[in-house]
Amino acid sequence: MSLKELDLLLIGRTGTGKSSTGNSILNRNMFKAIDSMSSTTEYVEVQYSKYKGFIIKVVDAPGIFDTNLSVKDSTKEMYEAMGIAIAASDQGYHAFLLVVKFGDKFTQENKDTIKVMKEIFGLDFLKRYGVLVVSNGDQFDMNKSGSFQDWCLSQKGPFYDLFAECGNRAVLFDNKTKEKIKKEQQLNQLLEIVKALSSDGQRYTSQYFLKAGAERAKIVKQNKPEIQEHNMKEASLIIQKLGKLDICDRAKTLPRLHTLQSRTEDMLNNVVYQDKHTGALKDIIQHVNRIKETVKSYIICTESAAGIQSIVIKLQQQMDEHQEYQVYLRSEKILNQNKLSALDKHLKARVRALEIEHLDLSRNTVTQYALTIGKVLADSMLQAAPIALGFLGAVVYLKK
Repeated sequence: MSLKELDLLLIGRTGTGKSSTGNSILNRNMFKAIDSMSSTTEYVEVQYSKYKGFIIKVVDAPGIFDTNLSVKDSTKEMYEAMGIAIAASDQGYHAFLLVVKFGDKFTQENKDTIKVMKEIFGLDFLKRYGVLVVSNGDQFDMNKSGSFQDWCLSQKGPFYDLFAECGNRAVLFDNKTKEKIKKEQQLNQLLEIVKALSSDGQRYTSQYFLKAGAERAKIVKQNKPEIQEHNMKEASLIIQKLGKLDICDRAKTLPRLHTLQSRTEDMLNNVVYQDKHTGALKDIIQHVNRIKETVKSYIICTESAAGIQSIVIKLQQQMDEHQEYQVYLRSEKILNQNKLSALDKHLKARVRALEIEHLDLSRNTVTQYALTIGKVLADSMLQAAPIALGFLGAVVYLKK
């Protein structure tokens, strides 16, 4: 008798108990699990288990929005990891096990997580392949009476919406229990749900993933003029600030530079997130990266300028005290003043290069926006044409 295969992908936010749930499904500790808000799954892990005529394949993906990473790095890592997770099962997945933790409130971050997942896997992936796995089940047993299904049906708000979107498919998992019967009961319940879900033999394959990626890129490209216009305004203001800074005034300039550095980092994180790993905003990302590097150069040069200035002041003092060395000291002073001037010219040249690049990008924004508006107007006119012709025909008929 040949064994049937069940391929399952664990997804969810960092700290929800994904890896522990994976271990419960496998009935052995194969995934590293720590009760923490820091992700213990740093890369895609694959493990197998044999259970009641099934070969169960469990793929544990890194937690979405890992708290150890910046927004920029987290977004990049997330899209890449999910691509690897899909590739880890060449025949596709029978189900996505979306792990949430019992007792956690559904915040805006949870909503953002679901939104990002839909952008990655497709708008209807939960409806067609999603199973809600609620971890921390020991807390439910301690605090609730009645069945878990009844509790799910009695909920309101974001949790119930998620439960309903998964087709009321939910199972409670106690990953701490040592009771063999309880372990088997929760696993059996999950397998029954997955078997019913995959009764038509359909799996979520890489084709769905690629289709979701193409749709994501299409949406980003459609929104690009608006995204670009917003970020170009912020970029322009930062470049303007850079052009007015005096690297010789360290006390005033450094705090301003650190503020600009923070603003640039926020802008970069925002653009990277909006790009959704499509590459559609690559030119904007490159532009913001160059602004970021220029701000960093300003900070380094301002620190260097402070050192050069102290040398110039010291040389001036020595000139006043030692008349016989004035020629030598004056030449040293001029040399260091030239260094300051060279630093300033170098930075001003970088700012000017940014201004030119910014101008080119801004022109492209206007052109793209004009083309988008033109297409909308053209489509509207085409739709209105039959109505206008019908109206004109009616007028001609009445005149007759």
